[in-house]
Amino acid sequence: MDPVADHWRPVPIEWLPETVSRPESDFPQFWSGIVCVSKRAVEAVGSYLRVAGEMLPLAGLGDEFVGFHCLHTADVIDQGATDLAIKDRKGISFASPSFAPTLRRHLLPIDCEVFRIPQSFAKVFVGMDFKMTYDRNGLRGLQFLEVPLV
Repeated sequence: MDPVADHWRPVPIEWLPETVSRPESDFPQFWSGIVCVSKRAVEAVGSYLRVAGEMLPLAGLGDEFVGFHCLHTADVIDQGATDLAIKDRKGISFASPSFAPTLRRHLLPIDCEVFRIPQSFAKVFVGMDFKMTYDRNGLRGLQFLEVPLV
């Protein structure tokens, strides 16, 4: 994944009328591929995010959010086990937000709590330290799935 910060222009963000009364979120979905992060969340988990990628300015909503672009990519999928899981779960695809591919434990990054896989720009994986920090700080908005490991 290539950095974009050098040519990035702040993307305008705003709540749509149907989302104004949404539950508060520290990670709202505004734009696919760039994870939106509240400044409150950056204070809590920013150290994990900065190791794995770049923080990008966003425009709007009182500048309470920044974008996170994950640059750390790890080729850790067990393709055979992932293909079997998709076959067993009829009607699900790799791209589904409710599907987590099977990862090879011995290839997981040990130097980084946040990473992407080359097979998906949209799926971002985090380690247990990130998850515990997220929970301890009462952050909201991310969906965590248990990831099968082999």
